[in-house]
Amino acid sequence: MARARAKAAVKSYNDIQMNRVLPEAALWPSEKENTTTGNYIGITAGKGWSRQKLNYAYALGEKILSADISSFGIQYGESFSEKMGWQIELGLTQHGLRVEETSNSGGVKIYSKADARVRYLEIPVCLTYKAPLGKSKIEVMATPGINFGYAVSGKIVAQGSGENETRMVWTKIVDQISLAETTFGNRLDIALLLGAQAAYPIGPGKVFLEARYHLGMLNLERNAEFSFTEGGDKAFNRTMVWRVGYRYEL
Repeated sequence: MARARAKAAVKSYNDIQMNRVLPEAALWPSEKENTTTGNYIGITAGKGWSRQKLNYAYALGEKILSADISSFGIQYGESFSEKMGWQIELGLTQHGLRVEETSNSGGVKIYSKADARVRYLEIPVCLTYKAPLGKSKIEVMATPGINFGYAVSGKIVAQGSGENETRMVWTKIVDQISLAETTFGNRLDIALLLGAQAAYPIGPGKVFLEARYHLGMLNLERNAEFSFTEGGDKAFNRTMVWRVGYRYEL
């Protein structure tokens, strides 16, 4: 019996040395047990800055600046291959702008600012391209895509102060935006997305930091009744968001 086992061991060794084809299951019994699907789900949240590109800003007599905004999302992704894949998200992101004005009336210095923020229910659809960062565990992923958004709510936060030689007066007003008004424009927005993520494995998934630029393609004033300019006003969302999140590998 020992002699037969020894002969079998020698034969197996010779087969390997001669590059003979052996049954895959015999050589790699657990090869497929260690593979993953490349699919994942994730959550993300963050802050950013948003403003609008306006062709009638000159008519307002005010500075058009960026407003601070927030963003939240739930993501799902799949892989075509080791590096390429796609991702879809359901989220809420604010878009808007800030206007500021400084004036002097009757010896009183007046400063005012107003942040207009509109919350959109969004569905971003992106392609993904993954690449390791050198020999480290950090993974970089580019996420260009297209975003479909629909405005669901909004508000304007206005603050102002007046000051003369004897005293200063400060006030704050919060007003909800009526999305039903035609002067607001249209609720639907479609945008091109330029995004990138850097992820690091922690636990069963990866923590990631994401940067995303939102380039609005639809004129938000396309159905407005009042116009500052001949031929119609134009306004497009421009938003930069930084988010942190966690994705769980399925």
